Amino acid sequence: MFVWIILSLFWVNSVAQSDPTWCAERGFLSDLLQCTKCEELKEFVKKQELYDECMKCCYEVNKVEKKYVSAELRICSCQFDRYPHIKTFIDQENDRQRYPNLNIILVRLEDPIIRLRTEDGVIDELPISKWKTENLEEFFNTVLL
Repeated sequence: MFVWIILSLFWVNSVAQSDPTWCAERGFLSDLLQCTKCEELKEFVKKQELYDECMKCCYEVNKVEKKYVSAELRICSCQFDRYPHIKTFIDQENDRQRYPNLNIILVRLEDPIIRLRTEDGVIDELPISKWKTENLEEFFNTVLL
């Protein structure tokens, strides 16, 4: 859950969103920082100031405006031992095929990333090395059409 607060990267509008640079300087990459994650953060660290900053950088779930038509999860198979949570996600996805618009691509010597494509062909890229299996699932459930 804490990973979403630190690594959240997704283009959205926030009701009370501050400057993205200001948020990033404080460790909040606001593009996919749901306000519910700030509530979880408050319970986890119990610091009001941190919670207030988080709330300035988050968005409400019903405010997500950008969806993606396809995604690529790219990783080197040599990295599976280093990122077992990503390997678990890949294994589960290969078995279930829950995300038909997701392609898993094994690329030599590449750290794990997600490449997302919008309807108009714009590609966004996210590093996912610290994401857990459940973070990947939540992310794809949220952003893929």
